[in-house]
Amino acid sequence: MRRKNPEVLITKDLMSTGTGRGDGAQLLSPRIQALVDEARNRRLTLEAIAHGYRSNVSRVESLQKLLDVLSVLIAIWFVAVLWGIQEAVPAARLETVKIAVNLVGTGLSLAVVSLVILSWRGEWRGITERHRQLADFAAKLAGRYRNIYEAVTFDEAKFRKVEEERQDFESQQNLPLGSMPPSCVPEGFRHVGKSYPQQNVRCHVCNRTWSELQLVPWWHTRVVFGKCENCGFVK
Repeated sequence: MRRKNPEVLITKDLMSTGTGRGDGAQLLSPRIQALVDEARNRRLTLEAIAHGYRSNVSRVESLQKLLDVLSVLIAIWFVAVLWGIQEAVPAARLETVKIAVNLVGTGLSLAVVSLVILSWRGEWRGITERHRQLADFAAKLAGRYRNIYEAVTFDEAKFRKVEEERQDFESQQNLPLGSMPPSCVPEGFRHVGKSYPQQNVRCHVCNRTWSELQLVPWWHTRVVFGKCENCGFVK
């Protein structure tokens, strides 16, 4: 099964000859230039992947905090609130208030049960730790690609070595708890687009550049249907 990862490209018209340090005087052969361009794209894609994983860690941790808060609130609700209304509410209105309080308490209980089941099925604790590791691995690889294409002389041996490590990283993504939720893919792409506007990042799915996507109204990322699976904007 294909992994859901954010992928990016850099438009060719913004790629200079030579390495990333702007040494245009150093002309590279077409083959080496292609490797330099590939290393640059790999770096941006890996940074997008790292951000996607971290976004999912933040999302899961927020759900865990919500579950903790709701659990405490329910304990307070049924111990303090149900007891307190008998002392504070007039007898004439007590039955009505009790019904309302019980309905709210039932809703809170259902919310907690739903989150507990979601946590159990989604293996939240394992996911947060695993995705932190994968995010760190992706960021490390991105830094190594950057060092390679920014060097004065392109080291093809180092490039091949990092390519092998990237393949190992992709294998780890296929292990249990390694997959990235599809909802985090656009977040990684938009992070790279905003971070490196000068690179003119291009979505590999809908073929639109970040400069074009910036002109799309923000609410176009909030609709449910018709969005690009990679950048998250309406097609």
